[in-house]
Amino acid sequence: MAVGSAQENGDGKTLILQAKYNATSSLGLHQVVDKNMNVFPNPSRDFIQIDSPTIALDSKFEIYDLVGKQVQSGTLNENKIDISQLNKGVYLLNVKTQDKVIETKKFIKE
Repeated sequence: MAVGSAQENGDGKTLILQAKYNATSSLGLHQVVDKNMNVFPNPSRDFIQIDSPTIALDSKFEIYDLVGKQVQSGTLNENKIDISQLNKGVYLLNVKTQDKVIETKKFIKE
């Protein structure tokens, strides 16, 4: 939340701005379980493949753009994710098991 005020200095030229911010973050901290997850091909056009010894086929995934907006989510099937509907750009992939983030990887959609 931001609270602010503005006032003129009296010389007709200077404006004094004061602002007070109270910010809270909605981002949580997650335990990263697997540092050996690989995402390929990278860059990719149609799909990405996930290679990791600790990921189960019923693991959940979330894809975020660099602004932090979730653009896709689902359950892993055959460790492959269809990204053909995403716009070109850079994305972050979170893979989760039982609310624990296995790993976060960056990938590029061509």
